[in-house]
Amino acid sequence: MDLQDFARIHLPALDADEIRFNVQIAVLNAAVKDPPPRFSFWTLGAPGHCAIQSQERAIMLGNLDKAECCALAQDALDAPGVVGADDTAHWLAERARALGATFEPPIPQRIHMIDAPPRYPNAPGAARALTADDAPLLFQWLAAFQREAVPHDPPPQMENVAKAAIGGRYLFWTVDGQPVSVAAISRRLRHTGGVAPVYTPPERRGRGYAGSVTAAIVEQ
Repeated sequence: MDLQDFARIHLPALDADEIRFNVQIAVLNAAVKDPPPRFSFWTLGAPGHCAIQSQERAIMLGNLDKAECCALAQDALDAPGVVGADDTAHWLAERARALGATFEPPIPQRIHMIDAPPRYPNAPGAARALTADDAPLLFQWLAAFQREAVPHDPPPQMENVAKAAIGGRYLFWTVDGQPVSVAAISRRLRHTGGVAPVYTPPERRGRGYAGSVTAAIVEQ
């Protein structure tokens, strides 16, 4: 089965639960449009019961049951990580450990859904779009975010960050003209969108800046 056939089978089923599988949908759609150098995919059962993996990144699980996760475990022994909703990642990791794999402690994550107009915290400042001149600061903050939040992901590359700075997806929250927080539109799907990353330097946290820039992004 080639990637196009795989997508035709599994994307409609993943689309039916767009919030739960929004990252998988975005990654698979992007791979279909512009296939990366190495992109792995597995069909474990009915439509939606699948998994995908971009080069050097974690395996992303679809709507798998426990038996399907265990069946995939053999192919996950050398993966840098595994990501899945509910208990899927735990099932796979448990079986992979029994086969000799080692994993660091799990990192719980949660999808927060916004279904109403955003409410701004009572924080000073204003949002602004980034320009090409902001690329060095954006690179610094994205590298810090990667080290803190997703250390197993590949670090950002300056060439890609420079394009992102002028791509219209990022907003700064500024106070007295100085950037204090950043957020981005990570993906837009048919019915939903994703906001990530959101980063505030440690010394500026707890003041409502991240909530403010997130609200501004949602309004877009």
